[in-house]
Amino acid sequence: MTITHRRIIYVFFILIFLLAAPIIILRVSGYRFNFTKRDWQKTGMIFLETKPSEANVYLDGALVASKTPARLKDLAPNKYTLRIEKDGFQNWEKAIQVTEGQTKEIQYIRLFRSGQAPKLLVSENIILLAPEIKNNQVLALANRSNDDKALLLIDLVRGESREIKSWDEKEKIIEKIEFIDNGARAAVYSSGDLTLVGLNSAGIETDLREKLGRNKKIDKIKMPIGGSESVYYINEGTLKKYSWSTNREETILSYEPVDYLVDGSKIYFLDNESLDRTILKVIDQNQSAEPRVISSMERGDYQLAELDNNFLTISNEEENEILVVDLKENKNEWLKNASFYQWSDSGTEMLFGNNYELWVYRPLEKQNTYTLFTRVSNKIEAANWYPVESHIFYAENGSVRAVENIEKDGLTFEFGQCGKLNQILINDKGDKLFFFGEVGKTRGLYELDIQ
Repeated sequence: MTITHRRIIYVFFILIFLLAAPIIILRVSGYRFNFTKRDWQKTGMIFLETKPSEANVYLDGALVASKTPARLKDLAPNKYTLRIEKDGFQNWEKAIQVTEGQTKEIQYIRLFRSGQAPKLLVSENIILLAPEIKNNQVLALANRSNDDKALLLIDLVRGESREIKSWDEKEKIIEKIEFIDNGARAAVYSSGDLTLVGLNSAGIETDLREKLGRNKKIDKIKMPIGGSESVYYINEGTLKKYSWSTNREETILSYEPVDYLVDGSKIYFLDNESLDRTILKVIDQNQSAEPRVISSMERGDYQLAELDNNFLTISNEEENEILVVDLKENKNEWLKNASFYQWSDSGTEMLFGNNYELWVYRPLEKQNTYTLFTRVSNKIEAANWYPVESHIFYAENGSVRAVENIEKDGLTFEFGQCGKLNQILINDKGDKLFFFGEVGKTRGLYELDIQ
């Protein structure tokens, strides 16, 4: 090879490098050539996660992945049809807009099973439910024949129930049941009494009326949030506290509040001291100071329903109103036309609604704090959060549905007819849904595989 040939080859490769280098740099930087516009255009990307992760991902009909997380790179700015499929599951499909230089993250995708039939776990006429989902347990009160009431402990994993205790209707009119001591005991509230029942094999009982005396009339019995060392109640127009360990009773307020809620040493209560206003106050039992006024509202029939993550929930069932009091920021928010509510596990979102609407309230957001998720023609029978708060489940006219918890273009998934139902529970794993209702002519607690 002559020196001239070598120089020609040398110059040729230099020219190739000079031409290719900018193209390579542009491609590495996320650009691609748009032949329609005859210009270089920055690309975008879609990052998606699904549960289950083994699923086929299609972009405009072409298979691009069979497992997630997946990164769909080098996409020209455009609107794409993203579809995710898995055998035995409902399809997920949505139009996704890709913007140049940005990554579209889609991490809320949940694929739900299709064609599943409800499975009967417990055949009982259940009238009260108290779930302890983190322990996969449900406390239930069942109505038996001859006016007997049975307290049941239901294991959601095994699908088994165990009778803890039974009462005659004439002996005890039970109004409420709940787990206490991290699921080790049950608190059974009845008219003018409270019974604590151990849920182990011994089943040791403690009865408040036996401690105080059968002739003592008490009302509005409550236990502290997350505690069982004491109990509070109204007696002779005063708020009193009884300590189980010391067998000691003391007066907390010398008058009867409209309602109250105990959280540790603090007692939040409602007072009708004004002719036209109901006053919300708090008193700390560890301090000698007078009760502090938090807020006030028009006089009405209010109940202190719940305290969670610095948000105090006050309900007014007569007016279908809910007042959310932000104790940290000292702000109030009225939710109108709300006959029920359910806080999310994180305590940052509230699901609320009425017979025909479902809304989500986000108190930590400064704008768009309310989102209407659905408006239906039939009565909403039950509603609850999916564990990771990515979806909202609800039942309408016997049909169970799930809607994505996003403000726009949320997909709705159908789970078919499940008969008459009035409460929805979902386990922590998010793969099973439980409901109390009637399928065919059999009443009881049912299980539905959803993932």
